[in-house]
Amino acid sequence: MAGEDRGSRRWELGVGTAYGFIWGLSFALLVWGYDALVLARNHAELPWAKLLIGLPVCLALCTLLGLLNAVISFGPLAALLGALAGGFLCWLAGHVPYEGVNLVSWVVHPDLWGVDLFPYGWAAEVRMWLTVPTGVILGAGAGYLQTWAVEWAWNASGPGGRMRPRAWLALTICVPFLLVTAVVIDTMVSAPLRAFQVRMAETIEKGRSGAAPEEQDVSHRSIVPYRERLAGPYTTYLAVYDTESLYFGYVDVAFASGPALRCSVVGEHVVYCEDFGARAAGWMDDLIHAGRSGERRWLQGPARVLAVEEEAVDWLSKHGAQMQGRYQVQRVDQSGGWFRLAARFEDGFVLVCRFHGMGPVVVDRCTAGVDR
Repeated sequence: MAGEDRGSRRWELGVGTAYGFIWGLSFALLVWGYDALVLARNHAELPWAKLLIGLPVCLALCTLLGLLNAVISFGPLAALLGALAGGFLCWLAGHVPYEGVNLVSWVVHPDLWGVDLFPYGWAAEVRMWLTVPTGVILGAGAGYLQTWAVEWAWNASGPGGRMRPRAWLALTICVPFLLVTAVVIDTMVSAPLRAFQVRMAETIEKGRSGAAPEEQDVSHRSIVPYRERLAGPYTTYLAVYDTESLYFGYVDVAFASGPALRCSVVGEHVVYCEDFGARAAGWMDDLIHAGRSGERRWLQGPARVLAVEEEAVDWLSKHGAQMQGRYQVQRVDQSGGWFRLAARFEDGFVLVCRFHGMGPVVVDRCTAGVDR
């Protein structure tokens, strides 16, 4: 009899742990899996970064929660722990698009380690806290129902506690609670941030296929001058955004064929695009000229569109003798609004400079690269 009791207890602990695992997996897939699919469909940079960071945390936390609730086996306390977990998961979902994606970008681009690529601002803070009450309330409900779900699973299981499909289905009672939470998080947190790249991709696709007269709005007109250059695969980068409102920002578009655009997005529309590839190459020419002659052309124009930090200027002056002959400027890589350009000289010397920001664009570092 004691052996049966111990076996039943082990079964309850195992099924309770499975309930927590389903909770964590469902939350991550509903919140960041959906977001990743939308971003991937719109050619965004690192579309799976949020899921990559958030999934392990959710699985670890919720699996532990499920085990703990199974050990306690007391509904009100399980509801309290579920409420705390739900609030924390909403807090996590509010930070992952910023600090979490920063971390993934640093791993992919070690040159950018420590740089705040996606700053967490006031708008993100407010939106995150607006989701927390929903997570607390629905998390409490999901936690409280664990005891019932385990009992339903026992009733639906086979001889010896063998889990049947109906028993597993009973453990998914938490999913409706998580679905509502995910909708709130996506509406308040994820959608406003990815909207910039979504609008940009939609505009490019309309520019490629041609828009009907009734669809030729300001977004379509902004891309029309570059229609012949929109062929081939491309990636969209969220370069700059207003951290106070998330209402306007800049999106960079890099095509595999070489051309690059920078477009401003305001609300629902892409309002202006420029040939950013050609402009950036011109800035690289100015940097090389500064290294050769010491002249800072970027200071001569009426508008300060480029700023070069003194550390970069000093490096250029010290290596100016190596910048001889003809050269070609190529884009190296990019993450967020930070990108690197390389000038490859005929003698094998490679100059790599790092740019970021907007109004003005800042050059903070130049180094000698490796010729490939």
